[in-house]
Formats: sequence, structure tokens, C-alpha cells
Amino acid sequence: MKCCICEVFLKQPTTLPCGHNFCLDCITREKEEMIYEENFSCPKCSMTFETNPELTSYKTMKSVRSKVQCGSTDNSAQTSVVAELKGKLGQTKAKEDPQVPLCPRHKKILQLYCIEDKKCVCEECTEHRSHDITPADKERKEREKKVEKIHRKARREIHERELILQKISQNFENIKSSSQSALEANQIQFTEMISSLERMMEDLNKTIKEKKKELLSQAQSEERQQRSAIQSLQETITDLESLSQIQEDIHYIKKSESIICRQEERDTVLNHVNDNISFEFVKKALEHLKLAFKDECELAVDIIQDKVRNVQVVNSSQEMQKTIHPTTRLQRSNTDVSGLRPHTERQRFYTDYSEIIPHNEWRPKRRQDFLKSKYSQSSLQYTDMPKTIQILVCI
Repeated sequence: MKCCICEVFLKQPTTLPCGHNFCLDCITREKEEMIYEENFSCPKCSMTFETNPELTSYKTMKSVRSKVQCGSTDNSAQTSVVAELKGKLGQTKAKEDPQVPLCPRHKKILQLYCIEDKKCVCEECTEHRSHDITPADKERKEREKKVEKIHRKARREIHERELILQKISQNFENIKSSSQSALEANQIQFTEMISSLERMMEDLNKTIKEKKKELLSQAQSEERQQRSAIQSLQETITDLESLSQIQEDIHYIKKSESIICRQEERDTVLNHVNDNISFEFVKKALEHLKLAFKDECELAVDIIQDKVRNVQVVNSSQEMQKTIHPTTRLQRSNTDVSGLRPHTERQRFYTDYSEIIPHNEWRPKRRQDFLKSKYSQSSLQYTDMPKTIQILVCI
């Protein structure tokens, strides 16, 4: 509480903008001596002011000075005055920097972080002393590592989802062109058949159209989800970039808490888009249907419809495994459906079928009887089928 110039007890305490205190008369003389100087500097710290600084009356120091003078012989009074001065100086420093958060209970600067309670504390928060406590700057470094990891993950996820969008865009064209091609093949092949096959043609047309609509709807839904996810990730990146501008540790920790929790709950990107959507198997199957009998054709159409219904834009995580007995498995590489002559294929059909199923176990000729037999769709296995039908399944 001494003047930095005369080094005696302050008289009429006055404060410069730099924070140093002087007697009013002392600092006034200093200003008069430097009146011809271009700038004025503080006698204590030499801080330079471009203009003549405004002198501020230090009311707190005046109050303390009067109390000290009144109780100059009482040591306890002087001690209480010094404690009051320290408290006011601490509050003044905190007020000068509104960005520094204070403990609501102790009015101390929050410099610690309780890991157990996930909250910022001060040195006087005794209820946290038995907990795992770390300095706020150390906790910020840990948070920065997590934030950086989230940032990299978000960018990688955006890249992966953009690749998914590219596949979805390709699928749009594949679904339209392939389904249209299948519809045309269906129309051409069925018009060459007898009138008893017209109903099956319409059933297959309906199945393909419904599946086309379903696939397009699935693709649109998946596209919306991916775009929404990308937008959300871009917003997260924006939040992360704004977070990196925060210099104060406590605000950084509080701001990063929700971002970290939100990103930790985010699912990993799974590239489950089916990029091999095609209805080409319909054309090949229909070319072969012309060689089969009426009941066989109806069975084949049922198989085709099931196959069409199983086409998905997004691959299933559990794909059904089709098992064919090794002795009856027909490899597509050894079979050319479109290159066989009707008579030759028809002759092979009867030969192969008789090898698989004995004559005494020959299945019913009529479809309505077939559906009631043990070879119905609910119990039909690939090994029970003639190889002609296995070709359709393999396609």
C-alpha cells in the first residue's frame, strides 16, 4: 500500500490503466514532467500510453487506508484489513476477465476437473478430494485427443458414405434398366407361349414391377438417410472447428462434452449397399421356360418370383445359404441355357430327372396336386428338383 514513486503510505490513492497505484500528487508531477514527451509511460512497469491516461480514484484502497490508520496499533485489525484487500483484489481480477468461470460456492477460479463426477471444481471443493481429480489443462489435452479422433472418424465416415451414395446412384440406373430389360424379355417370351401361360406372365410382371417400386423406394430411403448422416457429420465438423477456437479450458471441456458423447454413440458406417442389383436372371430363366411343360413352367415362375422378391438395395447381414447336394449340383459354367436346342434339352430333361428321382417316386403332373405333395414349396429341396429347374435356381 505504498506509492511506487515516493515509497510512503498512499495519499489519495490513484490507479493507472496498467493497475499500479500512486499518490495523486506524485503521479500528477510525473505527468507534468513528461508533458512534452510523445507518450506517457508508467513509472513502475514502463507501460506506454499513446494518450494522457485517465487517473482513476481507487476507492477500495482509500477505504483500506482509512481502516489501517484507525487501527494502526491493533495487529488483528490490520490482519483483517489485509485479508479484505486480498479478497477484493481477487474479485476485481476475476471481474476484469469475465471469461474465467468461478466456483458458485467458493467464488474461486475453477482450475480442476473431477473425473468421477464429471464436473469442474476449485481447490476448496473438499467433497471431491477423495475423487480422481486432474488439472483442467491436462483434461483438455485428453479431450483434444478424443475430439481429433472424432474429427478424423467423421471425415472418414463422410468419405465412406459418399461412396455409398455413388453406388446408390448407380443402382438407380441398374434397377430401372435391368428391371425394364427383364420386363421386355418377359413380354417377348410369354407371347410365344400358349394362352395357359398368360396368367403366369402377368404374375411375374406384377412381381417385377412391385419389386422395382420397392427397390427404388429403398434406394430413395437409403439415399435420404445417407444425406442426413452426412449433413449431421458436417454440422459436427462445424462444431468441432468452432470448438478449436475456444482458448479457455473449462469452456472447452463443457462444450466438448455433448459432442464427444454424441459421436461415441454413433454407429460405425457399414457399406451394405448391394452394387450387383440385376434382373438378368429373369431373361435367362424365361428363355428356358419355353422348353418346359405347363406344370414345370408354373413351378419355375414361382421360383423366379421368390428370387425377384429377394433382390435388395441393401444386403442383408444374414444371407441365406443355399446348399445343393454335390452329386446333383449343376455348375453354371458347365451349363449354357440359351445355347441348347429344344429337342436336345427336352431329352436331357427327362434323362436327368429320372436319374435324380426314381419312377416310383415321380412327382405329380398337375400343379394343384404338386402343391399338396411332399415336393411343395414348403418342403422342396434343391436335390429334389430336376436339373432343369436347378438351372433356374442357380441363375
